[in-house]
Amino acid sequence: GRINRLQALRTQRAARRETLGQVRLDVASGLPSGKIVAELDRVSKAFGGKPVVRDFSATILRGDKVGLIGPNGAGKTTLLKLILGELAPDEGRARQGANLQVAYFDQMRAALQPDATLEDFISPGSEWIEIGQRRQHVKSYLGDFLFSPARASSPVRSLSGGEQARLLLARL
Repeated sequence: GRINRLQALRTQRAARRETLGQVRLDVASGLPSGKIVAELDRVSKAFGGKPVVRDFSATILRGDKVGLIGPNGAGKTTLLKLILGELAPDEGRARQGANLQVAYFDQMRAALQPDATLEDFISPGSEWIEIGQRRQHVKSYLGDFLFSPARASSPVRSLSGGEQARLLLARL
């Protein structure tokens, strides 16, 4: 009955995932960063007298993965800006490590340009993209993120949510 249908759906999903392919992500390493990415000690931040972050302490080390989850208005963006050093705390101490190059994308996709083509979004004004010391044609690079060459000239607005996320990863 239902269990057999569920197992069949799982098998179909696994086959579909294999058909889609694998994303290839090469990252240029640049200068080695220090071991500590950010250190926050009893950090607090308020806006208009309303506390947004209160007495927060954390140490983020190189290689750590950090996710911020919470309802709207809970202070996720404020905390991220404190971690990145884009905002100074009202109290406590926030310090960032050496040689940091932070890359992130927000789930609201604010950086997307709906009218741009995928190629122009990734490499404005050029058919080539530089990855570290290597030059790659933008259509080939988009192929590494599972976009066909024909899709490279499509407008960003035509992408699904998952495709938008892949495009933002490609741009990092």
